[in-house]
Amino acid sequence: MTDRPARIFLVGFMGAGKSSVAIALAQRLGWEAIDTDSSVEVQEGCSIEQIFRERGEGSFRRAEWEVLIALAHQEGRVIATGGGVFACADHRRWIRAHGVSVWLDSSLAACATRVGTGAGRPRWQAARGVGFRAFFEKRRAIYALADYRIGADRGSPEEVADRVLHRLADRLPTEGR
Repeated sequence: MTDRPARIFLVGFMGAGKSSVAIALAQRLGWEAIDTDSSVEVQEGCSIEQIFRERGEGSFRRAEWEVLIALAHQEGRVIATGGGVFACADHRRWIRAHGVSVWLDSSLAACATRVGTGAGRPRWQAARGVGFRAFFEKRRAIYALADYRIGADRGSPEEVADRVLHRLADRLPTEGR
C-alpha cells in the first residue's frame, strides 16, 4: 500500500492503553496526539462523568462526534478514541474515510488492572457486574472491524507504539521515525 493516512485512530476497550500509546506513537512520528475524551471535557467544560450524570450518555456521544468532525482537516494526528467511538457505524465509516484505525487489543484482565476502580469512567461503572464480560466481548467484536489489530497486553506504551509503527511501516512517512 502506498496511501499514507493523515490520521491514525486508536480504538479499543477502556484501559487498553490508547491515550498512552497515542502519545508515544505521535512522538515517534512527529505528529500531535489527541485524546477524544479529554477533548470532550475541554469542549464541554466538565468531566465525562459529569456529562453522563447530568446530561446522559447521548449528550456525551454527540460531543464526541463533534470532536471527531473537528479533526477532518487536521492532518498528522494520532487520535486516542473513547472506548465507545468505534461502536457507532457512522463513526467507523468516518474514521475509515479520514484515516486508519488500529485496534489495541487487550484482555479484560489487563484492562481491569489498568482501570482499577474505574473512577471517572461511567461506562466502566455501569457495565460492572453480571453483564460485564458480555459487554467486553460485544465491544471486542466491534473493534475487530478496525483496519489493524495490535496486541496491547504486554509492554510499555512505547513498545506498543513500536508495534503499531512496524505494522503500518509501508503506509507512513519515514521522516520523524
